[in-house]
Amino acid sequence: MAAGVAVALTLSGCTAPVALSDSDGRVQVVTTTGILADLVRNVGGERVVVDSIVPDSADAHVYEPTLRDVRNVVYADVAFSNYLLLEAQNVIKALDANLRDGVPNVSLAEGAAKYAAEIIPLVEDASLDTIWLGMRVRGTGREYGASRASDVLLSAVEVSGPGELVAYLTESFGGPDFYVNSTDGFDAADGYRDDTAVLPPDAHTHMSWAFTAPGVYRLTMEARLAVAQGAKPVELGRQTFTFAVGWTRTRWVGRCSARGMPTSRSTWTSGGCTCTPIRTVAVRCARRCTTRPAR
Repeated sequence: MAAGVAVALTLSGCTAPVALSDSDGRVQVVTTTGILADLVRNVGGERVVVDSIVPDSADAHVYEPTLRDVRNVVYADVAFSNYLLLEAQNVIKALDANLRDGVPNVSLAEGAAKYAAEIIPLVEDASLDTIWLGMRVRGTGREYGASRASDVLLSAVEVSGPGELVAYLTESFGGPDFYVNSTDGFDAADGYRDDTAVLPPDAHTHMSWAFTAPGVYRLTMEARLAVAQGAKPVELGRQTFTFAVGWTRTRWVGRCSARGMPTSRSTWTSGGCTCTPIRTVAVRCARRCTTRPAR
């Protein structure tokens, strides 16, 4: 009797994954997240079969689609995503690449603007006296034919300074995932593969930065746009950034005063260099004149 109860409880906790099909008379719907799947179920009721690419137990920012997910995308009659960079780029690519021609592919967050929804823009607060340096892509690249499945490649190509420079993100279990690592050099032969951050158009990411010795570092980076997988990347430009590590603000103010530049915390441009003092420990200079530095 006890064994029978245990088996019954075990079986009741197992739910077969949803499998979309072309032989079911109901509308086959695929969504990127469980929240969107729940919305579709409440609207469509028994007239729809719904599957979410990202399971309820997974993180939409990092989830990797499975072959079952791709199969369900192929059989879908309509697809719903949030987008605005909520989902992992691999989820969006799996959705866009495997939907059949003519199947509606609805980006709800973007489409909602047509129905009076307010999309809060990403803005930079220049009044903050500390920053978290990261990488950001401004613009969609539509003039090059880019879509939300395109990639922007931000590559470190050269570093000079008294020590080594690394930029990284911390993984779920605490290990570093390096995007820039000067300790093993930069290899142009493989397109700087090991020192490249890949972002979708109009996206950004925060990073942690580390330097092995105090002093002035100069990091040169280049940007390329891969419109589609396998396509030759479009060169977007190259720029050098300067980091003053371990400098006090007094030392930096003295240097700026000698160059005839203001010494407040505001941004200034002089001699082709846009500078922003960062509290008391560092300063960054973009070697091209800009209206404001990219943070």
